[in-house]
Amino acid sequence: MAAIERFRVCVALDDGPGHPTLPGAGFVLIPELSWRHIDAPTEVVQVGQRVSGEFLQFDTFDAEARLSLKALQPDPLQSFADRTVVGQELRGTVQKVPPIGIFVDLGDGVIGLVPFREVHGRPAARPAALFER
Repeated sequence: MAAIERFRVCVALDDGPGHPTLPGAGFVLIPELSWRHIDAPTEVVQVGQRVSGEFLQFDTFDAEARLSLKALQPDPLQSFADRTVVGQELRGTVQKVPPIGIFVDLGDGVIGLVPFREVHGRPAARPAALFER
């Protein structure tokens, strides 16, 4: 890992294309770091850490190799879909309660949304108050 920026991570490639200002650099955009939600890239990588990524594309305009770290990891949503059936009762931990519904952590990197219209079968006047801690 060569550098961590606000919107991407710069990787010094062992064997990569030339770059006008950063020769042999590859770039990982924040959404390509992990399947799970992260608040900062440092939750996944540190400067100096060796990583493996999948080549996504070469941006000819900026002369940059675009990489993905999450592409080499199993997709938790696909695993969840493979083991879950419609109508199955699920348990989880309430993560947050915005105006649209309830976000529930189901484990293994899967966060689900229960829209308020599905809570008690009808919209509630102040639904968030029902689930606040």
